[in-house]
Amino acid sequence: MHIKLLFSAVAILGLISCELGATTHTVNTSAHVGSYNLIVKNDLTINSDIQGKIFVGGNVNRADQNNKNLIVGDKLGTSSTVDAVTIVGDINNIETVRTFNGHNIIYGGNAGASSFEGGSANQVNQGNLQSEFDTLWAQVENDSEYFESLEKNADYHRILQDKRGVFENDNSVDLNVFEIDKSFLEKQNGEHDFQTNLSVPVVINVAGTGTINIISKPLGGFATTATAVNVIWNFYEATEVNFNAGSWYGSVLAPLAVVNLKGGNIDGSVAALSFNGESQLHHALYSYSPPPPKPISEVPAPAGTLIIAFGLVLAAYRKFKTLA
Repeated sequence: MHIKLLFSAVAILGLISCELGATTHTVNTSAHVGSYNLIVKNDLTINSDIQGKIFVGGNVNRADQNNKNLIVGDKLGTSSTVDAVTIVGDINNIETVRTFNGHNIIYGGNAGASSFEGGSANQVNQGNLQSEFDTLWAQVENDSEYFESLEKNADYHRILQDKRGVFENDNSVDLNVFEIDKSFLEKQNGEHDFQTNLSVPVVINVAGTGTINIISKPLGGFATTATAVNVIWNFYEATEVNFNAGSWYGSVLAPLAVVNLKGGNIDGSVAALSFNGESQLHHALYSYSPPPPKPISEVPAPAGTLIIAFGLVLAAYRKFKTLA
């Protein structure tokens, strides 16, 4: 018995040390904007093409009466195992759902009179599909909250009568974290660019509730696909985001927002509450993973916790001496 007591105390100390050293990293952008060109929790209404994969938690609608085709995945590689289109709900007002290079179509609701072109098209259990989407969407929400919680480590300044913003990026760090207010993107004739050519991931947290009407434009080094794959805009509290300024660069996290793409394409992925698109989404995926946690031995335990743990060991030792 006394040996067990001593062993238990030592084991408790070991567990405490492990808990102090362990850090949980739950970020997994590769699961959503690193894999899908578009993820929509509710409904998708689209008037143009999407170059990568889509996953829609609600219904898909085609608003253009002159062109009722849904065209998805023309920039994906050839594979018969890729599900380019995954729709939990119904397919409405669409004559043909078309994929490329053998990519498949999965749906859970009613397809109506829609026809399918590309790889296989299968209706599956809607409940299972909903569960799969819910898991993915939980990761979207988690990562948006994670990015918003980060302290900024990069700044920006404004020039030309406050109309041009320059993001002061640092390519020597793991992740550039910027914080801006929505007013920065709503400036008439506004422009923004990076200070130097970007080669590491960036997150731009955009503060602002309600509606954000974007009329500021990217330029220079910002306005390239090579830059777009390293940028994510985190609209963590907006309920509507309207892109009005022409082409946009970088992926978009907007888990609470209706996103309206009213003109110009987006080079990047979009994860939104719902999406209404009149222009293309270009296949420029964003992926970021935090660096691994430091070894446990490098994480010092708080003094109070060590004292408690030492007390447990000492008490067990005294019990051992009494019983000996």
